[in-house]
Amino acid sequence: HQEEAPLAVDGNLTTVWETDRYRTAALGGLKPGVGYVLSLDSPEEARQLTLTLTAAGADFTVYGTDDDTIPDQFGEGSGWTQVGKQAGASARPTVRLSGGPQRHYLVWFTDLPQDGGGYRIGIAEAVLRS
Repeated sequence: HQEEAPLAVDGNLTTVWETDRYRTAALGGLKPGVGYVLSLDSPEEARQLTLTLTAAGADFTVYGTDDDTIPDQFGEGSGWTQVGKQAGASARPTVRLSGGPQRHYLVWFTDLPQDGGGYRIGIAEAVLRS
């Protein structure tokens, strides 16, 4: 939902970027995860990421890259490096980050909380701090 991406960094807790709704917490077995990318103008070392989520209970990993472009693959040599992780997150988790200066930070959700008739998560605000 790229068109909703700016809503997670607009300073307004009533606007939200959301994933699709899935039939199971593990994204219906359709894919390994779903993510949101925070991009900076130049690589900077963020020490923590604070999220305001639409619900508690999500599992996610934070990856970083100092590449100019956003890598579209994971794994060995992809350009992404794990810099943080959270399991069973609260609705307002703060994750400590490591890994040095990064240009792009990916919040990769792998397990979603229940939301009405399915499972999904939304980010009302995402804030990186050095």
